[in-house]
Amino acid sequence: MIDTGLKDFGLVVKIDGAAFFVGDDNRAHILGLGPVSIPAVETAIATKNPTKCIYFEDEGHSFCGIIFEDCPAWIYDMSTQEWFERAQTETLDPWQISASTKMGDTWYLGRDGGNIYSLGQTYTDADGALVRVMISDTLEGDGRFVPLRELEVFPRIGFDNAAIDLRLSKDGGHSWTDPKQKSWTIGDYDKRIIWRGLGAARRWTAEVKISEPHNIPMNSQIRVQT
Repeated sequence: MIDTGLKDFGLVVKIDGAAFFVGDDNRAHILGLGPVSIPAVETAIATKNPTKCIYFEDEGHSFCGIIFEDCPAWIYDMSTQEWFERAQTETLDPWQISASTKMGDTWYLGRDGGNIYSLGQTYTDADGALVRVMISDTLEGDGRFVPLRELEVFPRIGFDNAAIDLRLSKDGGHSWTDPKQKSWTIGDYDKRIIWRGLGAARRWTAEVKISEPHNIPMNSQIRVQT
């Protein structure tokens, strides 16, 4: 017996020894643990249209997902206890997953429209580019203009021919500059991915994006010089 009910039909999924569900309090819960959602997830639940909860495992991690009709899905990594968004296509459309199941040692995801895909060691999404986007915390200047002389990111270098896009926001993410692209090729092991002379603003937010079908992990830290 719990005091929190379901927000809607389908917004619950069985996980190992418990259940993951969206409650009528617009929060994500794990049965026996209580709420696990963060404010961004709760805002999406309250303002968008969640349709289904799913569960799957990949590369040793267990994931609970909330699928939305009108925005990217929110996925909870039970191993790291962190949330991330999942979308599809390079325009980041809603992730159209309607079912998940395991057969043997392989997990399968069913998409709207009837296509079924297996999870495995691949760096594409349904044969398209697997787009990875990271957005930084906002660097505040306490009301002063902060010159951004250098910004350096740390992706895996030298193993793939790839490119990375940088966009900057001066208003907390409401608007963004046009993308500034850097690239590298196989053999560029000592290459540094640095943008210089980016201007001045009272606040800075950085977005980096990789849309290459390769194994390119990225360090979560960014080096800036002001």
